[in-house]
Amino acid sequence: MERKYLWFALSKVMGLEPSHIKRILLRIGDIEAVFRMKKNDLRRMFEMARIPERISEPLLIVREFDYSEEYHALLSSGIYFVTLEDEAYPKRLKTIPDAPYYLFYKGRLPADDVPSLAVIGARNCSIYGQEIAQCFCKILAENGIQIISGMARGIDGYAHKGALEGDGYTCGVLGFGMDECYPKEHIVLKRELETKGGVITE
Repeated sequence: MERKYLWFALSKVMGLEPSHIKRILLRIGDIEAVFRMKKNDLRRMFEMARIPERISEPLLIVREFDYSEEYHALLSSGIYFVTLEDEAYPKRLKTIPDAPYYLFYKGRLPADDVPSLAVIGARNCSIYGQEIAQCFCKILAENGIQIISGMARGIDGYAHKGALEGDGYTCGVLGFGMDECYPKEHIVLKRELETKGGVITE
């Protein structure tokens, strides 16, 4: 089975975090071993790596399925899947502690060779805060700065809107699945990001 399908299978395990994957790989060296080892050997390794049972048991279950068809259906719907092993994975993101081993995205990922600015702020912000966030991000986008934010209510949303007004690239980092939208009133903004910039989620 292709390595991409193996990573995609791991993404099915609820609560599996980069720190868990790191501990597993330190023990067995490679993702393929998770799918190759005997079940009892893997269970012992999970115990030694301090992987909680709520995660280790689903990990054992996903090994039994072939997710290649579902993976290609995902691509057909316009959702892409990138892993740390891929050239397309954002290089700057690789440098952070516990970088995600895989990402789902729509649109385009941030360019590695273009300056980026992360913008975060209060959800219940003032009118002045909204105006300043939108104005600054519009000017920054017009000058080639990529605006990265969380698509949340308040400053985040206005940062994205400003970047879109400035015809620049902006990316929303989501705390939920690609098929959801929160807050609901940002559904139009999310669609704009998907077509003119990008949205990313773990």
